[in-house]
Amino acid sequence: MPPSTPTAGSSPPPRRADPVPAVVRALAEAVHGWAVLVDVHGAALQSWPPERAADAARLAPEIDRLRTAGARCGGHLPPRRPRCRRPPGAG
Repeated sequence: MPPSTPTAGSSPPPRRADPVPAVVRALAEAVHGWAVLVDVHGAALQSWPPERAADAARLAPEIDRLRTAGARCGGHLPPRRPRCRRPPGAG
């Protein structure tokens, strides 16, 4: 069945809210800390709380280490510092 197109006088379907900010916030609250989503280059895409986005740059060495270790790895920083985990199967 071909996708439907709006007819004259009809409005397009409502856009859904981006779930990423809510997921990042929920993760930060679950670990009682902060969370940041980074792109493949390590730049922050989303952070909770938002003012911690700049801290993503400090994670670059750990992210690089995880990248070279392969998909089945995990890592963390010393207590009182942010934690970084990569779930099995993440590519």
